[in-house]
Amino acid sequence: MSSPILFPFSKPNFRLILLLFFLFYFHHLPCALSQPDLKSCDQLFHCGNISAGFPFWGEARPKPCGHPSLGLQCDQNSDKTYFTFSGQMYRRLYMDNSTNTLGFARQDFLVGSFCNSTFTGTTLTNELFQLSPEYTTLFVYYLCEPHLPNPANFKCPKIGFEVKLMIEGTCQECKSTGGVCGYDVGIPVCCKRNSSSKIKCNQMLPSGMFLNY
Repeated sequence: MSSPILFPFSKPNFRLILLLFFLFYFHHLPCALSQPDLKSCDQLFHCGNISAGFPFWGEARPKPCGHPSLGLQCDQNSDKTYFTFSGQMYRRLYMDNSTNTLGFARQDFLVGSFCNSTFTGTTLTNELFQLSPEYTTLFVYYLCEPHLPNPANFKCPKIGFEVKLMIEGTCQECKSTGGVCGYDVGIPVCCKRNSSSKIKCNQMLPSGMFLNY
């Protein structure tokens, strides 16, 4: 008759049992502590006449309450709202909560001399923003070659630049009267030649860049 096989067992370890107890009953604790305070997320960002909730954050709204790239800063002296996206600072002009539309403009175009500004490429990701359907293509004419065809149908200046902004509706009205749609320091304009062959531009739409979020 064979002898039973015995397996040695160590005595229960009190510390190990206590550790397993805490891991079993409190495994959700780190996740709970990582969540933002919901009461803080109920707070809106306020600056001047602008109020914003999700997906924005800033001031009384903690960073977890909004998208990491949509942090707002308030200049208490001027009551102006700013945010930085892809390394470029923008000034927020207004917000329409009923249509989820906001207007903003590049800060470097709003201060100092527009002609002395340093122009750099700016990309707004489609993940967060969708261009308003009124805006399609922006053309910039600068130091044009005289022997090349000029789609703007007027003389291109050697200093500075003029822009044509393709806008449905209002822009169609501008073009039907012989004008050219443009974009001057955040202001969409309709440019026409007067009797003295000088170009005169009038505002078409409110200033800024219109985006849906």
